[in-house]
Amino acid sequence: MTIFSTPVSPELLRRSGTTTRFPTVIHQKSQICTVAAEGLLQDFNEAMATEVTPLTIAHVPELGRVHAIALTIPNCIPERLAVLTRFAEFTILNDDFYDIANADEIGSVNNDIQNVLAGKSQGSLKSLRSSTKSKQFQSRIVLDMLDIDQELASDILTTYSSGLALATLPPDSYKSLDEYLPPRLINSGLDWPKEVKHHIEHPGSEYPFNGVAILMRHQGCTEKEAMQKLRDKQIECQERHLELLRKLESEHAGRVPEDWRLYILAAQYAASGSEFWSIHVPRYPSKEDLQQPEIELVGGRFCYATQPSEGYIAGTTCPLPTIKMKSVTTAGGANGKLNGHHVNGRVSGLDNHSASNGSLAKRARDDDSPVMTGDSSLKRKRAHVADQESFTAHCPVDFVLHPYQYLASMPSKGIRDTFIQALNWWLDVPERSLVSIKSIIGMLHQSSLMLDDIEDGSPLRRGSPSTHMVYGTAQTINSANYIFVQAFAELRNLTNLASLNIFIEEVENLHKGQAADLSWKFHVTFPTVDEYMAMIDDKTGGLFRLCVRLMQAESTRDTSTIDPARFVSLLSRYFQIRDDYQNLTSQQYAKEKGFAEDLDEGKISLPLIYCLQKSRGTRAFSEIIGIFKQRDHEKPLQPEMKRFIIDRMNEVDALTSTYSLLQSLQDDLLQELRRQEKEFGSANPTMELVLRKLWI
Repeated sequence: MTIFSTPVSPELLRRSGTTTRFPTVIHQKSQICTVAAEGLLQDFNEAMATEVTPLTIAHVPELGRVHAIALTIPNCIPERLAVLTRFAEFTILNDDFYDIANADEIGSVNNDIQNVLAGKSQGSLKSLRSSTKSKQFQSRIVLDMLDIDQELASDILTTYSSGLALATLPPDSYKSLDEYLPPRLINSGLDWPKEVKHHIEHPGSEYPFNGVAILMRHQGCTEKEAMQKLRDKQIECQERHLELLRKLESEHAGRVPEDWRLYILAAQYAASGSEFWSIHVPRYPSKEDLQQPEIELVGGRFCYATQPSEGYIAGTTCPLPTIKMKSVTTAGGANGKLNGHHVNGRVSGLDNHSASNGSLAKRARDDDSPVMTGDSSLKRKRAHVADQESFTAHCPVDFVLHPYQYLASMPSKGIRDTFIQALNWWLDVPERSLVSIKSIIGMLHQSSLMLDDIEDGSPLRRGSPSTHMVYGTAQTINSANYIFVQAFAELRNLTNLASLNIFIEEVENLHKGQAADLSWKFHVTFPTVDEYMAMIDDKTGGLFRLCVRLMQAESTRDTSTIDPARFVSLLSRYFQIRDDYQNLTSQQYAKEKGFAEDLDEGKISLPLIYCLQKSRGTRAFSEIIGIFKQRDHEKPLQPEMKRFIIDRMNEVDALTSTYSLLQSLQDDLLQELRRQEKEFGSANPTMELVLRKLWI
């Protein structure tokens, strides 16, 4: 392995006061980290509308200005240093926010970041337009990592996603050091003075998420005792680690496998480097730096044992990390706060699906038309009708919504919502129109899913019983039709008169595509590849095109010379063909929908078309046709029958051909995205992340 690090001198380590038992080294190109961190800070403040001072650059004697990554990942390949530093700096900035935010604010920001990591649109009722820039920024960080090493980046992002969940835990979740250590392996109390200072000076704030606080609150330690216990525990853990390492070397006669040795050494560097950096970095000032009195716990509250010095009250020369949210203006013109805290207006609709006039249930209850309310003037005009209200009462809307709400409650990847948000980076649709378009697309999608599952005879949807399996076919059809009408009604909130024609054209296309799909299945006829692609363009592409065309019609920018048709067509084809392929090969699909469920319903998919084309004139062709014609429409195929068909596909490389086409479509999509970025005049990291999350 190539070594990119240099040992920190023993004298420098001694003077620092570090207690580490591990070697401490620094990357030879540590300046790359410094430059990357400073650049990220500027980008973060601009994108997130904040004014942050994280103080993450340590000024170390003999070494100069040093960032944590240079010490904790000291043998990182130089070409990866900047990307890792930007990601690390981003996580540190979030940590600063968590230190001063309340639980609701932390939860909201956490959800937004988790959705970016998962490639989803945010679920909070924040301003869609104001969040776009921050999401582009976050997506760019993720993409930069995926571009370098997709597998390792995915592992890092998954680990970070798990760590984010800890930030939303109540402060009392941990009552002992043993409970606290697993999520906070490297923490010897160096951040305690800063965190307790903020807590005391902000009455009502959450208890510090810190080992010192746990020991003082739950084990009766004084501050000094708690600090010493943390240091002792750190030394104990390191000594135990070294003991286990000696045992491992003994078991392998001193020949520990190289990859094991490197992994262990990397972990040691991370621990020692983190402590050394924390000692020197200004974001973790000592009690002496802050002129901070001893901290006591009185009546369950942390307070100063003595009155702080005058210099302390007035502020010290040691700066602390700060984060301030800039004021933003919502689309309605009222002042709000970034990240969805207290923004005027609301994104309403069915549960989490928006509709500009509020939820459909509420809209039906609160409609103020004379017919709905039994207006008294109308009664006077028709006084000859007895008990007028008995003629104007309506059934509760709950019944018609229950099937829809059941489907909407299922977990979803949220691809379409994220697609809308990414597209809005280019089109800048007014907030009111954007909310309505999102609602229209969401309701049409859910309506079509309810009907598709009935038409396809699918018993499962996203790992749960399909809607008609719970509510019956009749109720599900009725609910789907009702939701379709609500989507149509939402068009009234759009400003461009062309929206009605756009809606009709694309919904017609959607149904024509579905008709072709159903006809092939019913008559057991097999289209050509070109005919299948045309079906996809109508059935799957209809909803994507509807979204794009409505957004273009409402856009505040002139996009008349930009044609995204090819991009939408490629995306639609990839979306459907990927689904065809995954249905036959993915264990996750099998878990959610059943093994090779497309074969159960007799679906004509691209792998099947490839298989029949390549086996025409052979016995395999006749066997597959025979199975499809003889299948019981009321029962799934036997697993042996499905495996038989998949074996025939593999014999003629039908699945391999499908996979190759998907790889080609991935390349085409990225090329077309670059062309669209050039046409619109700006990169779109969120859109690229949407695509990469689909890659197989």
